[in-house]
Amino acid sequence: MGGLLHAGRLPFTGLFISSAAVIFISLIGFSSKKRGIILNATITVLIIKGLVSPHTPPNAYFAVFFQGLMGEILFAMSRFYRLTALLLGIICLLQSALQKLFIITLVFGFTFWNSIDIFTAYILKQLPLFNLQATDIRLSIYLIAFYIAIHLSAGIIAGWFAGTLPHRIEKQKKHLSAILKQISIRENITTTDAIIRKKWWKRPKKIVLFLFLLSLIIISYFDTGLYHYQFSKTMIMVIRSLLIMNLWFFFISPLIMKYFNRFMNKKRRMNEGDVKIIMRSIPQIKTITLACWEYSSHYKFTKRFFVFMELLFMVIINGLSEAED
Repeated sequence: MGGLLHAGRLPFTGLFISSAAVIFISLIGFSSKKRGIILNATITVLIIKGLVSPHTPPNAYFAVFFQGLMGEILFAMSRFYRLTALLLGIICLLQSALQKLFIITLVFGFTFWNSIDIFTAYILKQLPLFNLQATDIRLSIYLIAFYIAIHLSAGIIAGWFAGTLPHRIEKQKKHLSAILKQISIRENITTTDAIIRKKWWKRPKKIVLFLFLLSLIIISYFDTGLYHYQFSKTMIMVIRSLLIMNLWFFFISPLIMKYFNRFMNKKRRMNEGDVKIIMRSIPQIKTITLACWEYSSHYKFTKRFFVFMELLFMVIINGLSEAED
């Protein structure tokens, strides 16, 4: 799923993946009350993640493990499925947001947020419509609050959806045979989808980033007071961030991954059967996903997304073995 989202260059990739993880973990917690089953599933996911995406950074593994650990703890402590799923959604999505903000602050320091505030103040001073004290506007605080609010909202939605999903799956069972026929037709058609990577100047996000950076460079040539005030702090921020990133990518990260891979290799032998089954199922799950997406095409976008998710889980849970036959 992460690979598809990254290939599509979608924003807030972590938000969607974390929301999906909440749903997966909640369904495991609903279907089995056995202690340790969520953690065991999490380890299996980490093993497959390492096989499919060997260059995944350690912080992504940490996020997955944290989600599984929270799911194991919450479902072991509570008997109220819907409430537990909602709490899991809120905790996991907040963790995803705070982890990214922590990494940004760790790498660039608080100078990064101060620079955003000073740049905003300079822009507002150039606009005659603003008669207020532009220096009092802390854009960085609003950005952080907005980013956390988006993840909190997504956590509530994911938790609510996960809580109601078992009931929704039961209601969609009437469509199972029709979707399985569509899947069998699809499996007889082989298509090759080539991903054509656009140049950076043809990507809207890259253009916005380029213009923003270019504006900072142009402003730095004018005597606005901003340049003299922030130059030394900015240089320290850049140098420090380069040092931290080099230290992380060339020293700390390889060391962490060395011991992590050693641990995963031991677990891989224990979970070898599950890993083989899931790896063999990946191409079929792709076919199932496309078939469910087409089957839900007559719904509008928001409704279509929820119906698509219901159909997808319904087929995977109830019809996967039947589809294999």
